[in-house]
Amino acid sequence: MRLSATGRLRSVSNARRTSPMPPLPSTLSTRNRPARRRPGEPAAPGGSELGSPGALTGRPGCGGRVAPRPCACGPEVYCSRTHGCARPRGDRHPMDDLEQRLASAAGRTELAQVIEEHVRSMASVADPSAIALEVVRLAERLAERMDRERRVDREIAIARDVQRRLFPQHVPELPHVQLAARCIHARSVGGDYYDFLDLGADRVGLVLGDVSGKGVHAALRMANLQAHLRSQAGSAPQDPLRVLRQANRMLWESTHPGDFATLFFGVLAAPARRLTYINCGHNPPLCLRRDGTIEWLRATATVLGAFEEWECALGRMQLASGDLLVAYSDGVTEARNGGEHFGEERLVDAIRSHADAPPDLVIAGILERVQSFSAGDQSDDLTLLVARLR
Repeated sequence: MRLSATGRLRSVSNARRTSPMPPLPSTLSTRNRPARRRPGEPAAPGGSELGSPGALTGRPGCGGRVAPRPCACGPEVYCSRTHGCARPRGDRHPMDDLEQRLASAAGRTELAQVIEEHVRSMASVADPSAIALEVVRLAERLAERMDRERRVDREIAIARDVQRRLFPQHVPELPHVQLAARCIHARSVGGDYYDFLDLGADRVGLVLGDVSGKGVHAALRMANLQAHLRSQAGSAPQDPLRVLRQANRMLWESTHPGDFATLFFGVLAAPARRLTYINCGHNPPLCLRRDGTIEWLRATATVLGAFEEWECALGRMQLASGDLLVAYSDGVTEARNGGEHFGEERLVDAIRSHADAPPDLVIAGILERVQSFSAGDQSDDLTLLVARLR
């Protein structure tokens, strides 16, 4: 196709120097195109010098630089998307809309549909050789974009695997208590986490935290907080306030202004069924007593990392056999259905419905209620930790 078009253009060029142009087939338009001339040959009468406005396109206001090949603007226009200006300022290139649509395409199937639709729409107004050139350049850009996306996908997969390994791989087995926990991230990685800390002497640290933000940024700060708490776990039974005071200092010094973490940190002495806790601005866990009453473990300290001076106090609770302790993240109570939240009342109803179930089934029942309420639309991490006293 291009060889035939080139041969015709050469015939046209020779004809313009000797006689009026004969009519050409309708498949090739030469409207507003200049005659080609060899180096040193004077310009044709009525023509413009190369580099002056309108030299190639015959359109006023063009920048006048030679575009070495046509584009999909049409056979009568040379475009400078990669080789200089050949369109008046303010003209919109047909590829501009295509690139915007490609940028918002969700996957390979949608990308292919966008390209196919664009080629069909341009076929009636553009030179086929120009379309081919644009498609080649488009394919190069798409290949680069897909390479970047594959690299990002690999990096996110690695981050997801690393974060998964940071969560406890085994649930502690202790006398007088059953434990379970689960976290479902809204994205591949997130800022919610839970942990069980082995404190010795049949004591366990119960941790559930929520780092502000989402995605990789929140996951990195979560890992930093988790590593700090694990490294200081040995002194937690004697002085949990000191452990969290150091955590607050670490976050204050290492994060951006506005970053913070809410955290519930409890030390459960299983044989004595005694809980000592600090609630750092986190959603209040609740204790469903054996007699059906509810007690909330309200905040005893400010959030971590937001203030240099950290205000805190210890909370204490005596548990009994049959009591059920449930800690959760705000993704549970703030799950939405239209303009309505799941809320604490529905959470309590879900817990009561599974009051006699093992901790893992309590979690499954709550998550089923939440996901049914929000119709599967999860906008935030969902994290639950449950302890049943025996």
